[in-house]
Amino acid sequence: ACLAHSVLLIVVFLVFVLHHFFVMKSFVAAIFVLGGEPERDLYAVRLAESHPSEDVYVSSPGSTAPQRLRPIEEAGRLHLDWRAVDTVTNFSTMYDELLQASISKVLLVTSPYHMPRAEAVGSIMLGAANIEIETKPVPGGLEVPVESQLKIWRDCARAWVWRYTGMDFRLLSWLLQHFKWFSCRAAVLAISTAVGVVLCRLKSFPFLRVHLHRLRRLVSPRSRGWSTRIGDEEAEELEIV
Repeated sequence: ACLAHSVLLIVVFLVFVLHHFFVMKSFVAAIFVLGGEPERDLYAVRLAESHPSEDVYVSSPGSTAPQRLRPIEEAGRLHLDWRAVDTVTNFSTMYDELLQASISKVLLVTSPYHMPRAEAVGSIMLGAANIEIETKPVPGGLEVPVESQLKIWRDCARAWVWRYTGMDFRLLSWLLQHFKWFSCRAAVLAISTAVGVVLCRLKSFPFLRVHLHRLRRLVSPRSRGWSTRIGDEEAEELEIV
């Protein structure tokens, strides 16, 4: 009985040691910067100096950010990406890269006013891969404008949609940000198209192709007259496809 007890204790001890060793060995942290105000880039440089073993991932910063981030780039630790157009796509566009690097924790850098929304969205999206988030708001950074709870809920809803469908509506968000002049009519078309895609996930449906065609015509400078009529030849082409 004593021998069996001793063997059991040794086995439990070895399992604990091996588990602890492999968990600690696989733990990889990174600094994740959400692009925006220059203060975020400057703080990322200081943070990188105090965490010399961690790479820095920066999502869609300002156009002059490479100059501010040069010390990190020279150290070979900078991963810069320009695909994101808002907070949700900050995470969706960098998600795969973080997974490939086996990142298990990120130090999330953004301005104080933006951190509540960034943390809420990041917890949902990075939580899909069990990536832990430690918030690092810029010390003394901007605290205005204060973001509304409605804005946070909106982005959280988008984050959950992305988590279960893989769709982040990056194009729709970009259009709504850059083409204010078509906001009402085109937004209805864009949202109806997005809902259709979510429901059926098939881009070959004729009504989706018609919606997408009309949306392209609205965005085109030639269509400022708000004409959404599809010509006979175009209609025939859609029916053939």
